[in-house]
Amino acid sequence: MVNKILFFLAWVGIFILSITGIVCTVMPNVIVEFNPLDSIKTNVAIVMVCVAYFMLSILKLCSLFEKTGDYEIKTENGKVTISASSVISFIKELLSKDREINNIKVFTGKKGRKFNIKIKLDMLTDGNVANKTTAIQEAVKQRLSEKMGLEVEKIEVQISKISLKSGNDSEMTTEE
Repeated sequence: MVNKILFFLAWVGIFILSITGIVCTVMPNVIVEFNPLDSIKTNVAIVMVCVAYFMLSILKLCSLFEKTGDYEIKTENGKVTISASSVISFIKELLSKDREINNIKVFTGKKGRKFNIKIKLDMLTDGNVANKTTAIQEAVKQRLSEKMGLEVEKIEVQISKISLKSGNDSEMTTEE
């Protein structure tokens, strides 16, 4: 965490220096009374370097807010990277084995070292929906932990469409 703060401060410093360099070169009379670098070639070179650093600092600042889709697991032997698409396909494959679940859509994200999963699905069930969704959450959490070593913090299940089977095989459909 300390390294991230130091790098952030370094990039902020580069940003400020690039802006200062651009202003000093383009409008030298505003900030500096004495400008020893008064040749046009030198000023153009300074502006180009400052603009390059300015663009780098903007790109770095934007990349700080990007979410990476890959999951990194640190082990005693090094680092293991698991792509988000492989986690999504693993969950879809796990849930597709259940005939009562259809139309599975999985979204993943991470917060710190913990992973969050959102699953949207259609369900055909004759049992308790709350128990079924709890069983789905526990199964996904357990399988990801034992097969991939991922610590899942939260699994959210959204049911888009429910078809309830009754004892006399008539179905009642409700949509959310």
